[in-house]
Amino acid sequence: MTPNLITSGLLLQLDANDSDSYSGTGTTVYDLTNNYDHTLTSGATFTNLSGVKCFDCTTGSKRIVVNGTGPTLPTNGYTYITWARLINNNSGFRTLLYTKEPVRYTPITIQDGGSLLGYWDTPNSEFISSGYDLSSLQEVWTQFAVVGDSVSQMFYINGSQVGSEIAYGVGGKEHWGWGNNHVSQPWGHVANFYLYNRKLSLSEIQEQYEFLSSRFFETTPICNPMFDMYAYVDECGKDRFRRLLALGYV
Repeated sequence: MTPNLITSGLLLQLDANDSDSYSGTGTTVYDLTNNYDHTLTSGATFTNLSGVKCFDCTTGSKRIVVNGTGPTLPTNGYTYITWARLINNNSGFRTLLYTKEPVRYTPITIQDGGSLLGYWDTPNSEFISSGYDLSSLQEVWTQFAVVGDSVSQMFYINGSQVGSEIAYGVGGKEHWGWGNNHVSQPWGHVANFYLYNRKLSLSEIQEQYEFLSSRFFETTPICNPMFDMYAYVDECGKDRFRRLLALGYV
């Protein structure tokens, strides 16, 4: 069975590798669901890293923001999924997603001066850590996902749940930006972005990972004596054959 794009509940879809979403010129990034177009701001630029078309949000306040009013995240459940490449720099916070003013929340951010994945609680000016260390994923294309509601949220990396559940969520808030924050918290490079109005299951997040992973990884065949056939290992070291087998795709 071939993995597919999960479309049920899809509110917003941006993709630097799809010319219908971004032509390669100009400042408008078109939402492929035709709901919420975005704008490249603060010098964010289109680039190509070893065949992966993406947006450079590596310095300053380069980011991609909603052009107008963004979607309000449902209080009973939402899912963010994005493929991004984290910069090799532990200086300052690094923010991948944030909600609109007057109170900006950052559902995916990394601690100042470290590499722990977490959430920024703006009203209390507090970083809430999931306990998961991202230092091994610097300068590596990675699928980041967060599933939450108005009470809590959970993180997923490349289709696997990581860290501890955080007792904060952004349900009820308006989505606003991707790739950075407004106060210079650059994440790195970002390639695509999906927002759902429901909580995706673990198997759906894994299917979304398999649907796009070949775009980002050079796969190399290796002999797998356990199965007497070939396995494929991506640059994160995961055995993609076993994952595909477990999901029923081979």
